[in-house]
Amino acid sequence: MNLRLTLLLLAILSLVLLSQLLTLDELNDSDDEAAALLPGLAVARNEVDRVLVTRLGKEEVLSIIMDAQGWHLKEKSGYPVNFTSLVEFLDAVTEARLTEQKTSKASFHPQLGLAESGEADEIGTQIDIQAGNKTFTFIKGIESSSQTGTFIRYPEETQVWLANRTFNASVDPLDWIDPIVINLDAERVVRVEMIQGDKVQLAAAREGSFTQTAEGSSDHLAEGSFTQTAEGSFTQTAEGSFTQTAEGSHGDLILLNQPPGTELKYPTIVSSLARILVNLRFEDVSLYDPNQWPEYGIARVELDSGESIEARTRHLDDKFLLHLQINSSDTEEPSADWSQEPSAGLSQEPSASLSQEPSAGLSQEPSAGLSQEPSAGLSQKHADLKNWQFEISEFVFKELNKTIRDMLKEDASD
Repeated sequence: MNLRLTLLLLAILSLVLLSQLLTLDELNDSDDEAAALLPGLAVARNEVDRVLVTRLGKEEVLSIIMDAQGWHLKEKSGYPVNFTSLVEFLDAVTEARLTEQKTSKASFHPQLGLAESGEADEIGTQIDIQAGNKTFTFIKGIESSSQTGTFIRYPEETQVWLANRTFNASVDPLDWIDPIVINLDAERVVRVEMIQGDKVQLAAAREGSFTQTAEGSSDHLAEGSFTQTAEGSFTQTAEGSFTQTAEGSHGDLILLNQPPGTELKYPTIVSSLARILVNLRFEDVSLYDPNQWPEYGIARVELDSGESIEARTRHLDDKFLLHLQINSSDTEEPSADWSQEPSAGLSQEPSASLSQEPSAGLSQEPSAGLSQEPSAGLSQKHADLKNWQFEISEFVFKELNKTIRDMLKEDASD
């Protein structure tokens, strides 16, 4: 009898202890959520569809919006957001916890970067995250110099807290954009041409063989014609008193129409042409405006898939502009015209830029994101690039506007 009673008491005691443990665990969860920077955001995370970043007291607002086409920036006409940067930001604000209560005096807000007006380094940045019909808000100040974290407060409150995370909350749209517009595999490039006006200033090819004929004369080229083969080594012969032989390995880019008697600046200079669209960076972006492109130069890059990219460039005022046109493998393209005198490619002054009509203007609602699927074809992967024009550096502009003279050593007799 005593044994049965003892077992019953132990069972009751176990149930009481289990109940207390569950209650304590719930309290801990509640306390953890209460200490969150933005309570409830973790639950509503999948519903987030808008992030607003505002500099208090300034007319500086950044709007990151999600629609059916993905995440994009309102202030950059819908250009795609760098998704990785956005995810890192949302992770930080979702995981952030308030670790220490600080001052509640508004007079200290300027030195903590939480003021509503004042100097640039004194005012706060308000973050509004919308998830359906809910809005989560806080004001970000400076980062702590003695502890890991950021000073924050909430709108309409003077109390300052230390959160245990740092946040990239810039109002500059370019800080939320991937600065690389296109990144091609140089090994896939089989041909490169650079064109000004109706003249090919520079061309190089990698695979197969080709025949090119030049008529006329220059300081470097005798009258006549010659055949140049890209596979293995090749011999280039012009009518006259000399024969020029160059050594090259199969698969290397070979400079076309190189005048006999000339030398490359260095052995790998032609191969560098295959890398002109590798990690191509830009400095700003805007909607493509056909009216700004009455003329332009072209750097055309052909791939082993049959696809090609036209990097169209022009110098407008103090800006260097780029517009990319992707041509699929079934798009017919004009071949380079080598009927002009080859000396044209050595001209000091580049020929007039293209005056042909640019492609049709962009649609009212451009695509929001660049597909990152590696399996997609180039034209599918970057289908919306035609909707944009990019500002590039002068260095990149020059790389996309070379002539054959840029490939060759200067003639000592010049």
